[in-house]
Amino acid sequence: MRLSTVFKALGVLVVAAIIGGYFFLQSIDFGQYRGLIEEQAKAATGRDLKIAGQFELDLLTLEPALTVDDVTLANAPWGSRPEMLSIKSLELEVALIPLLSGNVVVKRLVLVAPDILLETNKKGEGNWVFAPGTPPPAVADAAADKEKSTTTLPVINEAVIEDAVLTYRDGVTGKETKVVLSTVSLDAKGLSAPLSLKGKGSLNGEAFTLALNAGSLQDLTTANKPFPIKAALTAGGAEINIDGTIADAMKGTGLNATVSAKGKSLADLDKLAGAKLPPLGPYSLSAQLSEAKGTYKAANLAFNLGNSNLAGEATVKTGKALAVAANLTSTLIDLKDFIKGGEAGKSAPAAGDRKKVFPSDPLPLKALRGTNAKVSLKAAKILAADGKIPLTNFDLNLSLNKGVLTIKPLKTGLAGGNIDANLTLNASKAKASLALNLNLKQLDMATLLKEMEASDAVTGKLNSTISVKGQGTSVAAIMASLQGKSQVIVGKGTIKNSYFKLLSADILKAITPWASKQDNNGLNCVVSRFDINGGNAVSKTLLLDTTNVVITGKGSINLGSEKINMTVTPKTSDVSLMKLVVPISIGGTLANPTALPDMGALAKNAAGDIIGGVSGAVTNPVGAISGLLGGGGGGSASKSNLCAEAISGKAPAKAATPSSTGTTTGTTTAPTQPKEEMGTLEGVGKTLEGFGEGLKGLFN
Repeated sequence: MRLSTVFKALGVLVVAAIIGGYFFLQSIDFGQYRGLIEEQAKAATGRDLKIAGQFELDLLTLEPALTVDDVTLANAPWGSRPEMLSIKSLELEVALIPLLSGNVVVKRLVLVAPDILLETNKKGEGNWVFAPGTPPPAVADAAADKEKSTTTLPVINEAVIEDAVLTYRDGVTGKETKVVLSTVSLDAKGLSAPLSLKGKGSLNGEAFTLALNAGSLQDLTTANKPFPIKAALTAGGAEINIDGTIADAMKGTGLNATVSAKGKSLADLDKLAGAKLPPLGPYSLSAQLSEAKGTYKAANLAFNLGNSNLAGEATVKTGKALAVAANLTSTLIDLKDFIKGGEAGKSAPAAGDRKKVFPSDPLPLKALRGTNAKVSLKAAKILAADGKIPLTNFDLNLSLNKGVLTIKPLKTGLAGGNIDANLTLNASKAKASLALNLNLKQLDMATLLKEMEASDAVTGKLNSTISVKGQGTSVAAIMASLQGKSQVIVGKGTIKNSYFKLLSADILKAITPWASKQDNNGLNCVVSRFDINGGNAVSKTLLLDTTNVVITGKGSINLGSEKINMTVTPKTSDVSLMKLVVPISIGGTLANPTALPDMGALAKNAAGDIIGGVSGAVTNPVGAISGLLGGGGGGSASKSNLCAEAISGKAPAKAATPSSTGTTTGTTTAPTQPKEEMGTLEGVGKTLEGFGEGLKGLFN
């Protein structure tokens, strides 16, 4: 027999086999396996699988396609809807040749409009945790048993998903996340071959594209074998990359991967994050992220936002109480990078606080009780939101335990000096208690004012101590209950006469008659001491001692009502103008201070001088003339003792009249008149308002 005849015969047999197989498959009613499939699914998952549609077989190809419609898998009994999974259409393309050896090779699997719901109940249990049901009756046929034991899982070369919806609902928080997949393709050459996935869709309405390379299906189902994963995601203007492994991919635990992200603005990630984010950026982040038993750790952390940067490591532990630990360093933190729009400023105060410096809205104390934290931050330089007042060598240690917030210490350099502070805020009870100790040492006033771009009005070294305690449920309540002491001392230096714009323009002319001759005035000291009791700050010492003028003060500031009741009394060395210099009453509120001459004191002084002058003329005509010219305005204390007594804490003697022969420094220039009558006082009010907002910020 010729070889060609043999090939012809074999060809006929193959064609006959194919034709026979075609009619054989055509004669099979696949619907008869519906019950068997549903039974096996129930045994494996404990859930009902329903195949409502008809089975259709397309045999006009060497890779027959089996299609079935309307497939559903029941949800957990406690689920929010009856079905956990519903599929509009499922199509399988199976290779014929491998079937001859008993192997099932699915060339293509197509899922049309699958709708998957993953959710947890209030206990945190997931509906994806199945409880296998009763296994089907044992097969009696030994041959069937042998066949069953040697059956291998089918190989799926390609899977395509169209118009899929994946919803995750958190039963504890009620938060819902929805992923819509317009197209997804998954390729794998076999069970042990790597998976490759590409897709596009949207997350919470934000479009994304995804490229994923991962381990095999065999790796996915093998216990105690890390599942490799490498993914690239673009969404919301961000580029996110993940490269690492998952210890238990089926449970989604044991992540160990390098994660990086970068983008133009955090606000572009609003929909992805499921929360409103500020329009800050550009940003970049990289870290080695790991998870074990609910504890997430970011090592080799590098975060950049605008000009600011942070590096170090952070740990977050989930559970009944959120626990955060971080050890961070920075070369620069520019606070404007962390403010909405990248611009300095603050939001408008609440309606009830428009005339107040200290906000009265309730503090979110409950949030502090549910979080534990231990954070350290070292920054070489921190810039204020307006780019002014740089802090250097910033060192912060913060701990939060069961509602007790402790900052100890907080150290930083400022204007050539140092700040050392510690704070304790106990929010464990309904009414929070605050304790603050603040020490400022050797701050250079000229440098500080220059950094604030305010002026070069004052030179000298500033030292200050503040020690206060208070309690309440708002910043205003804490200030109203404040107890403690404050002290501010500025040593020898200079002060420009233009700085006296603290007072109104008319009063300025009266108490600074030397201003037209020289601008700089020698500063001997500034001393301020307040005792604070029940929110009422009472002045114990208030002294401004310069070469040509001495100003003393007394009175109080009520930190609860924010009302000011102070009087400052200037004295000048110009004998001819002593009687024109009168006490100044400072009133109003911290938000809207006022300064007016004390007309009552002026009238009283004038009447006293007239009576004294008439009486003195009888016994001492020379003294009377001197009194009328102003000689009665001087004090008895030696001027050189004023600063020493005030700084020592002693009650200073009555202020002496400044010596007209005192030394001054600087060039002779015309005084700068104040542009706004109350410019400096308003600045003080704004500073205090900023302090109030900053204190409130500790809670947010």
